[in-house]
Amino acid sequence: MGVVETVYDYSPYAFIPHWEVNLLVQIKDLLAAGKPLPRLFQTVGTEDFTYEANQQMRRALEQLGVDLTYEEHSGIHDWDYWDTHIQRVLDWMPLANTTV
Repeated sequence: MGVVETVYDYSPYAFIPHWEVNLLVQIKDLLAAGKPLPRLFQTVGTEDFTYEANQQMRRALEQLGVDLTYEEHSGIHDWDYWDTHIQRVLDWMPLANTTV
């Protein structure tokens, strides 16, 4: 699986049961097909309006055995949070000797 394919954007539509872009559906499909699971990185601000949904997703991914790097920090859902934490995501991604 490519680097870009491991990046996921939360959208209300992504939580529709059995919808093909629902991350949990994709993970379960990979498990059923005996395919390797992607590594995922999840970060959320503790004051983010999506904090509870992120906690639910974290628990679900961990129960499915996903190799999940999870971080939470003080912050809300805004550019300041992402400007501060995007470097951690980039450091985590396997970008050495690759072109994107």
